Amino acid sequence: MSERRTEMLSMLDTADVETRAILNGLSDDDLKKRTDESNWTVGQLAGHIAQVPWAIYVTRRLSQGRNAAAPAPFGFLLNLGNWWNVRRFRNASKRQLLDSWSKGLSAYRSYVESLPDEVLDETGEVSGLGRMSVYEFVTRAPEHTREHGATIQRALSAKSELSKR
Repeated sequence: MSERRTEMLSMLDTADVETRAILNGLSDDDLKKRTDESNWTVGQLAGHIAQVPWAIYVTRRLSQGRNAAAPAPFGFLLNLGNWWNVRRFRNASKRQLLDSWSKGLSAYRSYVESLPDEVLDETGEVSGLGRMSVYEFVTRAPEHTREHGATIQRALSAKSELSKR
């Protein structure tokens, strides 16, 4: 296995540890609280982190040297797609989120492991992220988890601050 592939899989392992820490730290009551991100609940944002099909789609497009971004006039479709996918997590339990993450990560890891080394430098535009290679996109996974984990923590902190008043 190449050094870069090993690094990509290591980054997915890091994302797994960090995502599980976020999800395991939530109560079912926490999942109903609102965040400051697109008016999603904590559960919906946790569901967004836990779902992986988008990552497979983007990685597949990039590995083909194709863009994974909608043309500028249709950029709103990314937000619509995110909303459509996370609405199913409105009433999800922590267990359902963890199960979704486990299945999704397993599928994504298998997909990444199947990629030939020669496609790791293929690039394309990724909505909201600019031009990236397959390698750059896959190794960004923990950063994505941390970004949304911070939003979840802000939502939970804001709620606990209000209850102290």
